[in-house]
Amino acid sequence: MHSKGHLGLALLVCSLIALPFGFGNDYYVLIIVLFTAGLSFIPDIDFNFEIKHRGFTHNILFGIICGAGFGALFGYVSGWIWGIVGFFAGFGGVMLHLLGDVMTHMAFAPFYPFKKDKIAFRKFYSGNEKVNNGFFILGVIIFFLYIFIHSGAFANFI
Repeated sequence: MHSKGHLGLALLVCSLIALPFGFGNDYYVLIIVLFTAGLSFIPDIDFNFEIKHRGFTHNILFGIICGAGFGALFGYVSGWIWGIVGFFAGFGGVMLHLLGDVMTHMAFAPFYPFKKDKIAFRKFYSGNEKVNNGFFILGVIIFFLYIFIHSGAFANFI
């Protein structure tokens, strides 16, 4: 999947999960949605460092490391609640990236080091522009629906 598709998929999934929770106290839920979507690009840093693509950066261990890193950073800067926000955003961003990539044709081991089996559902090719644009558009629509409902605009609308 390309960046646009990963962003859309993350917005879609996070917004749907966040719908029952609203924005949360001090907008924590909304911030988790936004940071998670923004951090969904992290596993593709392997391109920048010429590391094997879908290797070390495309598994649950990397998600835990990112979650712990962002949790420690956010917690150090702003307190323990923000540490929790940082963990969920970092871990969630990586996990949603893996969800997008596992639907493509290129197999990898997302559960490494717990399980070394490589998987790919082969539903579409990662470069498929229609799929990437579709996830992006759907994700943005659902995100704005989430905002519309919980900002009070929906209640005023009906």
